[in-house]
Amino acid sequence: MSTNTTITTNQILINHTKTPWLIRAVLTLICLICGIIPILFTYVMLTNAQELHIGIFISYFIFGLLGFLMLRIVLWNTFGKEIISLSQDKITYVADYKYFKDGQKELATEKLQVEIIYEDTTGVNIGRLRIFNPEGEIETVLKSSLTDLESIKNKIITYYSSTIKAHNNLA
Repeated sequence: MSTNTTITTNQILINHTKTPWLIRAVLTLICLICGIIPILFTYVMLTNAQELHIGIFISYFIFGLLGFLMLRIVLWNTFGKEIISLSQDKITYVADYKYFKDGQKELATEKLQVEIIYEDTTGVNIGRLRIFNPEGEIETVLKSSLTDLESIKNKIITYYSSTIKAHNNLA
């Protein structure tokens, strides 16, 4: 899994590269099928002069939920990116699906620590980033190259150098 990383003054973007079109097409097809099934079920029930019953509403709920989850997967595999915003007193993390955002987390910068979680399962040197303090943590989902992660880590350390140095001197 490869990513593109962009580092600006107070924002870090980790972009997901698009998955192959065949996988996205299959996921989109499953998403459409989840939308069509309850409509067909309702049509069959009404054309056979049967009454509406709770099964129709349950099918709309179940297939609507499945369709929404599949839509999220399609959007993440097409447009997914992680945004880490740096401000003076907090770090904000957002998973961006282009049409909606999810997983927003905020972390105070007091006693801040940054580490790289190494994942060398495929023989490629990749990993994820973990930013934490005693109150909570932010962990990225997308796996990036270790050089990108080192540059992100250095950016965060230099941005919050007074907070991080103060914590390391106390430890």
